[in-house]
Amino acid sequence: MKQISLLILLMVTSQRDGFAHSGGLDAFGGHNDRKNGGYHYHGSSRSSSYSYTPPSTTARTTARTASRRTTSSLSTARRDARSSARTPDERASEAFDAIGEAMATLHYLADHHPETPVGKEAKQVIFRVNACNDEWEAMQHERDHEEQELKAENKLRLAKSMLKQKPSIGEKWLTDIVEQFPNTSAAKEAQELLDQL
Repeated sequence: MKQISLLILLMVTSQRDGFAHSGGLDAFGGHNDRKNGGYHYHGSSRSSSYSYTPPSTTARTTARTASRRTTSSLSTARRDARSSARTPDERASEAFDAIGEAMATLHYLADHHPETPVGKEAKQVIFRVNACNDEWEAMQHERDHEEQELKAENKLRLAKSMLKQKPSIGEKWLTDIVEQFPNTSAAKEAQELLDQL
C-alpha cells in the first residue's frame, strides 16, 4: 500500500512539474525555460543560476540578432562618419604613425633578438620594406624628373614664342628655364638659344 501511494505521489508530482515546466530535459536534468530560451535547474546538483542557451531559430532570437545587426550597423556608420569627418591629411598622419610604431617594433626585435625566429623574420621584413622604399623613391624621382621635363618644355615653348614678339622678355624666360630646370633637355635647348642671342 505504501508503494502504491508513493507511486501515485510521484505521478502527480511529475505531471504537475511537467505542466509547469514543459519542454525537454538536457543532459544535466535542466528543463527548457521558455521565458529566456535557455535551460533552468532545480535542486542541488546544478545551481539555479547556471543557464545554457542552445542555438535556436525562434522569433525572439531572430529579433535579438536583428537588433544586434542594427546596433552593429549604427556603430559602423558612426565610425565611418567620424572617419570621413577627418581630413585625408589626418588619416594619412594616423597611418604613418601606425607604420612608424610597427617599424620601431620590428627594429627592436631585430636588434634585441637577432637569433630567434621572430628576430630573423623581423630582419627579413625590414629588408623588404627598405627595398620597397628604395624602389618607391626611385619611381618618385623618375616621376619628379618627368614632371620637371614637362614644365620646362611648356615654358620653353612660351619663351620661344615670346622671343618673336618681345625679345627681352623671351630672353628672361629662357634664363629662368636654365636656372629653374638645370637637368632637363629644355634647359639645354634654352641655353643654346641664349648663346645664339
